[in-house]
Amino acid sequence: MGSLTAASKLNALFPHTVNPVIVSAPMFWTTNGVISAEASKAGGIGIIPAGFLFQPGSYQLTDLATELTAARETLGFILAHPSTEHFLETALPILQEHLPHAVWLFAPNPQDVAAGKIRRIIERCTRRASSSCTRSGVDADGHQDAAGSGIVSLVPEVVDMLKAEFADKEIVVLAAGGVSDGLGVAFCLTKEAWTPDFRRKLIQETVDGGTSTIKSTFHDDIQATAIRPSVYDGRAIRGPYYEDHVAGVSFEENLKRYEAAKENKDNSRLVT
Repeated sequence: MGSLTAASKLNALFPHTVNPVIVSAPMFWTTNGVISAEASKAGGIGIIPAGFLFQPGSYQLTDLATELTAARETLGFILAHPSTEHFLETALPILQEHLPHAVWLFAPNPQDVAAGKIRRIIERCTRRASSSCTRSGVDADGHQDAAGSGIVSLVPEVVDMLKAEFADKEIVVLAAGGVSDGLGVAFCLTKEAWTPDFRRKLIQETVDGGTSTIKSTFHDDIQATAIRPSVYDGRAIRGPYYEDHVAGVSFEENLKRYEAAKENKDNSRLVT
């Protein structure tokens, strides 16, 4: 077989897809199996957010099993939580039972990579054991790093690196984030999405993402969701909690205001 283009390789891996392939992001607490299934029906790739808690009895894994009964889609796992050590014990049986189309493994801790824990997960997740994700036909993408590398320059650098390191492999690179407009978050407003009403309203009212949103690790810090390694951050709509942060309000005081507002069911200081 001759060399495949990136598009045709992706189509070969996911025969139901049509070009240009639209990928539905696994946004936790927003996306679900219904949305992911609809994305796939439309010729895209729907990804179900599979969670980050892998200890026995995790509610996230219970919910995942329920979601997979409705749609056998691609899954997106976050491997940054310490409970990742239970992945093979708790998550793998769910994968073996439901056989999703693909598995996306994101944000492992560097020490877990160095110790070979992530490689063992990859080997067990693939139908034929392999020593690297590229050898098994599994490809990679990633959250933008906190250092702020722009996607326009980052993508060709990644492609060049992969060509040099895996010259004998055909690897598909999917660039996510930094190249979208308001349509890219429209799925958050669909009736099937789990997006809370206050966030739907805020998203609809927000314009000019270049100035109304900010990329920072502070979003995770203030809402205690900093489970990912510190090299990753996220983008959110600027809110009172962030404006206070920029104005020099201490983290301790900012956190008190955040918790007080949440207790009073005031959503204005929550992160979107």
